[in-house]
Amino acid sequence: MLADSLFWHIVDPMDPAREVSFLVGTIHLADSRVAPLVDLMRKYLLSYDDIYTEAPLTIDKNSLLDNKVFVPRDSWKKYWSTHKYLKVRKILLKAFGVDIELHKSLRPMFILTMLYQKMSVNTSFIAMDQLIWEEATMGGKHVAGLESLEEQMQIMERMSIDHEYAQLAALARNVRAARKNFSRLMRYYCDQKILLLLKKTKGSLGPNKAVLLHERNQVLASRIGAIHREKPSFFSFGAAHLAGRYGVLNLLKQQGFRLCAITDHEKS
Repeated sequence: MLADSLFWHIVDPMDPAREVSFLVGTIHLADSRVAPLVDLMRKYLLSYDDIYTEAPLTIDKNSLLDNKVFVPRDSWKKYWSTHKYLKVRKILLKAFGVDIELHKSLRPMFILTMLYQKMSVNTSFIAMDQLIWEEATMGGKHVAGLESLEEQMQIMERMSIDHEYAQLAALARNVRAARKNFSRLMRYYCDQKILLLLKKTKGSLGPNKAVLLHERNQVLASRIGAIHREKPSFFSFGAAHLAGRYGVLNLLKQQGFRLCAITDHEKS
């Protein structure tokens, strides 16, 4: 059975004396509850010359305007009545202090991210991905994304926006349940329960599961394997990509690599 760990070494059985690569599953929100995991990750971060995050985090914001991040301000009318829109707006404003009227040009997935960030325990903490990028850059490391910004925008174009509006409406219908689900997700992450994380994440993706998980896992695993063969490196990407039959860990095993969970003893 797959070990409960966010931290893994990639070992090449054909060359066991070769330096191992390090792999960590991240969470894309700023939440101080992950601070102990960040401390563990830092033990390895600057040991490598080459650092790879899921995507590059130095972004030309002007390029986003051309890539489906924004939608026409009246897009909601295709999915909600005026009454429903006003009800959702009122609930989210009261519960989170987020006025969707000010964000109608954003895809719902970005509004959802804003709401989840509001649920986070955040004492001036920054997201793990951003922290990795910034500390590696300051440390003079070579930093790059496993996926390009253009690839991520292409993925976004293939996603069902209908499902995003449905998710936003469902959150507004039951804010208490949404908070409980998010708290459970954070507990799974902090406890490094990667199979439960996968199950919880898959359940929320609906028709976007193949696009966001399975297809991207193939790309991530292929690129990690190729980079590791060239030079052992530090890899980080969302923890939901780790586990499962189609997860990155299993796909790397299919390439012939041995994946070793970093145990509590090794972390201490």
